[in-house]
Amino acid sequence: MEFKNNFSPITLFISKYEHFYLLAVFFSLAILSRVLFQALPSVDPLGAIILLYGYKKGWKEGALFGASAYYASNFFVIGGQGIWTIPMAIGAAGIGACGGIFKNKYAGIITGTVFYELVVNTMLAFMFNPLFALPFAAVHLVSNIGFVGAADIIEKRVTRTPAASRT
Repeated sequence: MEFKNNFSPITLFISKYEHFYLLAVFFSLAILSRVLFQALPSVDPLGAIILLYGYKKGWKEGALFGASAYYASNFFVIGGQGIWTIPMAIGAAGIGACGGIFKNKYAGIITGTVFYELVVNTMLAFMFNPLFALPFAAVHLVSNIGFVGAADIIEKRVTRTPAASRT
């Protein structure tokens, strides 16, 4: 008896527009992650998601994704849009670009987060004392490294072959 694949048109459609689905899933996760973690200052998986998108698609797409994700997420968090949106988008573009430039995710997230903090804190120094931001920058760096580490663990468990999981 021959198996007929009734799903081939759907599979063909999905594979043809895979880049769109990847963008939609990552963008939705990015915005949702920022909304869910807004009660914890400087802790959100958004930077890690931006880095991973840049790692997967390249530095140009990563930079555009990062800027867009921070801009869009500001519509859904307390504080919304403001003068801070511009430096946040520029800093997030740096995180996305680092994802595409660095082959090591940890080097990318460290460099990208330091760039983000420098841009945001330098541009907002006119409104606040920049020394006030140091503890938040440290928390942001450590949490981003942790989120990238968690993504690595999840990726290894998901992509593990069935034969390897039995041993």
